[in-house]
Amino acid sequence: MIGTSSGSLKLVDLKKNKVVWREALNSLIFDLDWNSNGIVAVASTQSMLHLRHFSSGEFTKMTSIGMDSSLRCVAFCPSNQNWLAVGLFNGTVVI
Repeated sequence: MIGTSSGSLKLVDLKKNKVVWREALNSLIFDLDWNSNGIVAVASTQSMLHLRHFSSGEFTKMTSIGMDSSLRCVAFCPSNQNWLAVGLFNGTVVI
């Protein structure tokens, strides 16, 4: 999974060297994380957390959540994949 400065998400099959999925979020992507349940969390500068679910070879939009400040980083908890930590530019950490 690649997030670009132009706001595009791309899933690349490295064996085939081919983009197999893409989506334009139209905002600068700072970070993303993908858990073992097939959920991708994307932190963008427009104060939005985007969640997508990967199943049967396709991504579906789960939700987008507005935050109080631009997002800086995002990470799933290694011991509980249902927990997500989000770091904001204003110094706040949201779990």
